[in-house]
Amino acid sequence: MDAFLCRVAGGATRDAAHVGSVLGASIVGELYRAGVDNAAPEVLAVVLAASDAQNATAVSAAALQAAAAAAGLEGMVVRPWKVGIHTFDPPLHTTGAAGKVLTVMLCDDKPDSVALRAATRPAHLEFLKASPYKGMIGPFPHPSGEGGVGTCLIIDCDQPEQVAGWAALDPYVSQADLFATVQLFRFVGK
Repeated sequence: MDAFLCRVAGGATRDAAHVGSVLGASIVGELYRAGVDNAAPEVLAVVLAASDAQNATAVSAAALQAAAAAAGLEGMVVRPWKVGIHTFDPPLHTTGAAGKVLTVMLCDDKPDSVALRAATRPAHLEFLKASPYKGMIGPFPHPSGEGGVGTCLIIDCDQPEQVAGWAALDPYVSQADLFATVQLFRFVGK
């Protein structure tokens, strides 16, 4: 499933429900950086690339940026995301995330690591198939369309540290040391 992750800087003027409405998001909530107290939350919205499944009206990063600018949501970061694994039942994008507390991990690969990612991918997928967690997981695609440059995990667990411990066993981490940065968040669905 092709989607976009949209992050809007936190603050009192950032209402998650409003951001979700402006963007036509399927999943929306507030991100709280794990281990950081009293920081203003960011808003995370997941927008499917086809906003209307019946006529598959395409959504683009440019269209999302334009909608955000028109609504006064400056500074929004939009990243294409290919959701490869979706084990929520029913699917999270059909039920929404309202009332859910989840963990979000955003991982960016080290530079020039497309080949390393590809070589480690089979072991990574086997690890995910054996996962005790439900979630939405997939890569941020490389601009060329070949391979990925990072990973997003939205995991059905309200304990970010527990998810981080599990993720440390992923071959992308334990074997390939693929990631340059890993950001861990507690997500509160709105």
